[in-house]
Amino acid sequence: MILFDIQIVISRTLTVIFLLIGAIGTHVGLFKFFEPVTGSIAAILLSLSVIAWIFFKTPARKTLQAAMNDIILRDKYGYQEILRESAKAVTTILDPDELLNYLVNTIRKSLKAGNICIFIRGEDGRYHIRSSCGINKKTASNFKIDNGIISWLILTKQIFVREEQELSRDPEGFKAIYQDLGAIDAEIIIPMFYKGDLLGILTLGYKGSKDMYVQSDMDILEALAGQAAIAIENARLSEEAITDGLTGLYCHKYFQIRLHEELERARRYGHPLSLLMIDVDYFKMVNDEHGHLAGDKVLREVARAWKEKIRLGDILARYGGEEFALILPETSAPDALKIAENLRALTEGKRVDGIRITISIGISFFDGKKSDFDRGWLIRCADKALYRSKNKGRNRIELVN
Repeated sequence: MILFDIQIVISRTLTVIFLLIGAIGTHVGLFKFFEPVTGSIAAILLSLSVIAWIFFKTPARKTLQAAMNDIILRDKYGYQEILRESAKAVTTILDPDELLNYLVNTIRKSLKAGNICIFIRGEDGRYHIRSSCGINKKTASNFKIDNGIISWLILTKQIFVREEQELSRDPEGFKAIYQDLGAIDAEIIIPMFYKGDLLGILTLGYKGSKDMYVQSDMDILEALAGQAAIAIENARLSEEAITDGLTGLYCHKYFQIRLHEELERARRYGHPLSLLMIDVDYFKMVNDEHGHLAGDKVLREVARAWKEKIRLGDILARYGGEEFALILPETSAPDALKIAENLRALTEGKRVDGIRITISIGISFFDGKKSDFDRGWLIRCADKALYRSKNKGRNRIELVN
């Protein structure tokens, strides 16, 4: 804030100086022009009148001030706009990965950093890279931090600047804090705190222009890190509210909301929509013979396997018990059959602690044309197809016409 005020003073002072120079120059020129005709006193009065009109009645003064602001306060005004846009985005983006990718791209565009990483604390207590740019994919997938810089950030709650710390510490002391961060060329490390809890860290390499980071850069990074911490926590809470605790898939309530939304979208644009109802075969027998813990593991494992195979944009939810639902936007009945067969074959070939698993699938679809079609009808049709699949021997797929 102090730096910002000083820059405003400098901008306004320079504007006044240029105005005075312009006024003096204009006065001298006008005086020489009027004095032979009107005399000295009248020339002075006419000159001052013209100067007053130019600088107070025309946009000249405001134009000059705007130009000076653009030169002196350019970065500050640009950073304020970035912060405004980021604040708007982090309150509307609830998907954690989408949010982190947005922040990485915003920082890359505004600061031109060569590489950027956002680390988030995982369930193991370590900090893992969740979003990055300019970093080798293999490095990003395996790199994690659990001490050194983490302890320093928690203790100091400050931004870590590699060059400053390297100059002020002995080599061993610096290495104990910095450790392996050279593998991602981390030059600036910013903590992301939420209510005193270190949720993650933001690291940046050198700027692409090789320019040094200045105080205004640090200000925006610290502000963005604070916004990101709040947004990440909000996204986590939102995700918990719509996620099934056992499988990590969407819960029944969220499935109903999304099915309604996707059906309305399909109706509006005339696109097809398919729904798969999936049931784990003989699941009661699994619980009876192997125990409920084994049954829970079966549900977790098949959910994880399916989630890895479905397309981006498909919505997989736990409908209840051993039953699941998969919404397939913009998917015709033949394509839905192919997807269902892939899931059936994938599950049949899987073993969980030696337990063979199969599934039955029922499919219903909306052609994008019927105006009286609702989600209840779509679910009932898929349930009817699933019932038919189980009655015909299980480990099969049925489609309702």
